[in-house]
Parts: sequence; C-alpha cells; structure tokens
Amino acid sequence: MSNKPKRILLLDDDYESMHDLKSYLEEELGWEVEFSAEKNLLQRLGQEQFDLLLVDVMIRPKNIGPNSQEVENIHYDNVKWDHTGLEFIRRFRQGEYSQEGMGTSRNVPLIALSAVADSAADGEWGKIIQNEHCVEKPFRLSELIKLVQKLLQE
Repeated sequence: MSNKPKRILLLDDDYESMHDLKSYLEEELGWEVEFSAEKNLLQRLGQEQFDLLLVDVMIRPKNIGPNSQEVENIHYDNVKWDHTGLEFIRRFRQGEYSQEGMGTSRNVPLIALSAVADSAADGEWGKIIQNEHCVEKPFRLSELIKLVQKLLQE
C-alpha cells in the first residue's frame, strides 16, 4: 500500500461550516484536502489527481472566501446557482475536465453534499446523481468519514 496521502477535493463554498471536515481529514487521517469552489478548480482537475471528490450541490457564483476576500466560484451559464454542483457532477462524469491520462479520472469516487438532498434527487437532476453517494447536510462527521474511508478502502 502506498504511503502517499490521499488527496480529497472538497468542492464547497461554505468555508465556515466545512472547516471541521477539512481539519479532521487533514489532521486525524493525514490526507491532503483542497477546499474551494473557485472557478480555477475546473482547469486544475485536468492537471491534478484527486482520489475522491466531495461536491456541494448548491454553490453561489460569488462569496467571501477564507481570507475574507470575494471569491469567484464555479458557475455555469443558464444553470441556477442551487444546481451548480449537480451540473459540475454531470460534466465531470462525462469527462469534460479530464485530459488523456492526466488529472483526475472521471471515475473517482464522488459524494454529493446537499442541504436539500430529497429535492436534489428529483427529476432530471436525480438522473445525474442516481449512481452517486448523497449525504444530506447537516451531517454527522463520523458517518461521512466512514463513507469516505469505505470509498477509499481505508
């Protein structure tokens, strides 16, 4: 088994409430966590390898980042902000952000995080996430960690 730490992408714009999750993954499990919803992440997915993605369903186009600066987040034309994460998942699974043999595989484990998990699973959007693991916010940290470890076979 490799000694290389797992790399997790936590794609979420709620820097305050997700801080505990990031801290636990880094400090207790020794994993590397990239925590952001900034639009430059789309390009980085084609260059960097992540072992697992945690994706919030609702991502605002702009918000205040961890350094109290305004951050321009991932956003798609003609997609409401409360479905940005779902659109990201759809495009990611189609391979839009991967480059041949480089970056993050479109097949890595992915967990969708949603404050409205029931409505996110309805209709067209439900088809997008039907094969993904979904966790409703607020979640118990211990339960999410167990799922992450299971998906990464830790």
